[in-house]
Amino acid sequence: MSAPTEEMISVQKLVERLNAEYAFEVDYIGADLGGFSSQNNQLTLKDKRRMVLKRCDQSQWDPRNVDIATILAHHSSLIYAPLATVGGSSTFKFDGWVYAVFPYVDGEKLHQHSLDAETLKSAARALYAFHHIAHFAGSHAAQRPNVSDFEREVTSVLEPTLSLSTDHADIIIRSIEAKRHILHSFSSDLSSINVGASSVIHGDFHNENILYRSDHVVAILDFEMLHWGNVEDDIISFIALGCCNNGFSEENLRMANIFVKEYLSLHGENLDLHTALLRFIHLKSSSLFLQKMLIYTGNMLYAQIIERDNKLFPSIMKKHREISKTLSSL
Repeated sequence: MSAPTEEMISVQKLVERLNAEYAFEVDYIGADLGGFSSQNNQLTLKDKRRMVLKRCDQSQWDPRNVDIATILAHHSSLIYAPLATVGGSSTFKFDGWVYAVFPYVDGEKLHQHSLDAETLKSAARALYAFHHIAHFAGSHAAQRPNVSDFEREVTSVLEPTLSLSTDHADIIIRSIEAKRHILHSFSSDLSSINVGASSVIHGDFHNENILYRSDHVVAILDFEMLHWGNVEDDIISFIALGCCNNGFSEENLRMANIFVKEYLSLHGENLDLHTALLRFIHLKSSSLFLQKMLIYTGNMLYAQIIERDNKLFPSIMKKHREISKTLSSL
């Protein structure tokens, strides 16, 4: 019989820690459930119940949002708060990572090509319900990043980039140049953005952060980070990253229109989607989060999304008035 590997020993130690932290016994850590900024695995307990074990970097976990998720979970069947440890905490640290355990929800993530009218309408209703109960957090003054903030970020990223493989370094450098071009070329459009007061929003609402079952949303995922903004910001996020993540074709905009119409039928007020689209472009163009994750993890998933954004965001800037006109005509 071969000796246990370091990975096997580490997993066993994690199981022992879980058994010490929670009022249940873990049988085994199972399938990788996917994830972008965090790692998620199915957790099977001795009594056959299933949970989700989430692992993420300390910088990607905002303790304030745990409190918000807990409050929201009391008002919505679509939001799930982390289980409390025996000591009353929502997380624990192990081997340099932050861990949390969530209830397991039986559902599936739908990719863009799998979205249909019913799933889009269900997503819109779920988002409206979330916004409706998130008002408790009140308003907050949002802050827009500026070009000098971006250049400081670039400085912090370039040095570690030089030690990467040529392929990764080229991807990061091309993306920085693309972002810089957007920020400078459209500075007049972007500087006129009215940020205004904001409240708690999801901040990354799209089909990969939603679980469906029988065409209906059964869970909204990804509450590790605290986001402030306007309801329009979540709508644009779903349109850009859910309906139109491979471009603003007529068919993709048709899907976006179904989603927006359903949301508006519930919201009942005018929405400034053009300004929200500019805010979205500015926020994404000012952020080097993906580039940093590629540097520190080497995960090619980040490289693929960076390459997608290198094409997507310049096309949004070229068409943003046309896109906004189409959405505003609803």
